[in-house]
Amino acid sequence: MNPIQECYTITKEIVETLQNTVNYDRDIRIQKVEDFLEKRQQILESIKPPFSDEDQLLGEHLVLLGKKFDGLLMNLKLEIKRDMNGLNKKKKSMNQYTNPYANLQSDGFFYDKRK
Repeated sequence: MNPIQECYTITKEIVETLQNTVNYDRDIRIQKVEDFLEKRQQILESIKPPFSDEDQLLGEHLVLLGKKFDGLLMNLKLEIKRDMNGLNKKKKSMNQYTNPYANLQSDGFFYDKRK
C-alpha cells in the first residue's frame, strides 16, 4: 500500500475513534489514538516526493481530515480540562465542608484600639 494511502487510512481511523464516544471509555480512546499516532508518525517519515495526481488528491483529502482530527483532539482536551476543573472544585468544596474555619485569617489575638 502507498504510504499516503496508509496515512489517510490511519488518520480516518483516528477520527472515527475520536468520534465514537459511546463504545469506548475515554482512557481507552486516548490509548488507541496514541497507538495510531505512533504508526502514523512512522508512515509520515516514509512519504517522499514525487507524487502522482492520485497522491496529491489523497493528500488534499488528508489535509481536510487532519483539520477535523485537530478539532476533535481540541474537544477531547477541553473535555479533560473541564473534568479536572470540576474535580478541583469538588475537592475544594469538600475541604471547606470538613473544616469550614480553615480559610479564616485570624491570628487569635484581640486588639484593643482604645488608648
